[in-house]
Amino acid sequence: MPLKAEFNATNRLFVYGTLKSNKWNNHILEGAKFIGKARTLDAYPMVVDGLPYLLDAQGQGLNVIGECYAIYQQAMWTRLDMLEGHPNWYRRQVIDITVANRGITAWAYFLLNPDPRLLKLECQAEF
Repeated sequence: MPLKAEFNATNRLFVYGTLKSNKWNNHILEGAKFIGKARTLDAYPMVVDGLPYLLDAQGQGLNVIGECYAIYQQAMWTRLDMLEGHPNWYRRQVIDITVANRGITAWAYFLLNPDPRLLKLECQAEF
């Protein structure tokens, strides 16, 4: 199934934690278009300490499994940024992902300044 042209990096979000389907913050994405199950093209360290934390260390860790959504409402981006504490706690940045075996780009939230103890945790592919 081809991805529609209107799904571009400026309106796509890769989620890997509590925003995923059947997780407690997914309700925030109500009204967003579910594009499909997704995976990071590059490896990243994702660690879980109660919550999942994606660390900005491209090439380390594992390919992270998540979901991709298209978001068209600015108000939803504002709510998401507030939830994630962007740009002070998490930083939203564009990464390469795959959806249905096709490479695309999407925003993802990365933890800024992780606690050193998080760096000692085993990397996970999925939350």
